[in-house]
Amino acid sequence: MRTMLVLEDGLHREAKKYALEHSKTLSEFVSEAIMDRLHRTQASSVKRKNIPVFHGKGGLRSGLDLDQMKEIREVMDGDKGFDQLR
Repeated sequence: MRTMLVLEDGLHREAKKYALEHSKTLSEFVSEAIMDRLHRTQASSVKRKNIPVFHGKGGLRSGLDLDQMKEIREVMDGDKGFDQLR
């Protein structure tokens, strides 16, 4: 589709130079720039969901060591009793 844009002289020179340096026509460059801007605007308008965070007291259960993840998984899977971790 053909359309006419009015650009400031300096902006026109910069855009034309950029397009030439990247082996593109001015039309290709302007089209890509518009698409990039539209996608960026749409992506930023997506609302982020808040992830719940636990702020309570506690921490690791007494006797658990995060360096023993294999043993912790076995307890969680029911293969071992908690008493065997100590």
